[in-house]
Amino acid sequence: MEIKIIIPIKFSTNQIHNKHWTWRKERQDEIHAEVQTSVKEQKIKPIENYPIKITYHFFVKDKLLDITNLAGMCKVLEDGLRYCNIIEEDNIKFVNEATILEDRSDEKYSYCIMTLTSPNLLLD
Repeated sequence: MEIKIIIPIKFSTNQIHNKHWTWRKERQDEIHAEVQTSVKEQKIKPIENYPIKITYHFFVKDKLLDITNLAGMCKVLEDGLRYCNIIEEDNIKFVNEATILEDRSDEKYSYCIMTLTSPNLLLD
């Protein structure tokens, strides 16, 4: 299953450590809203077979980040899936592997393609 999510703001793990909690909360809320919109528009159904692997493929319109600096964005996107009830939980029993990829975006915006796969069942 693939989900395309537009990223309204790109932030790095380094930025998260240096910002006030209110700034972090605002960024989380922005990303969660985009996840919710994407899930609804793309008619994404909840996952039923666990554990899953999530591949995060970021397409960035401006400066590329160090790959591990995208980990904070991955966590917020994963939480967004949980809040939308697409994944039941985000602990190791439910999500047991993650891969992060990054390329330049050909679009006028940054986005992430999240691919969810399960060894127990091939997901659409």
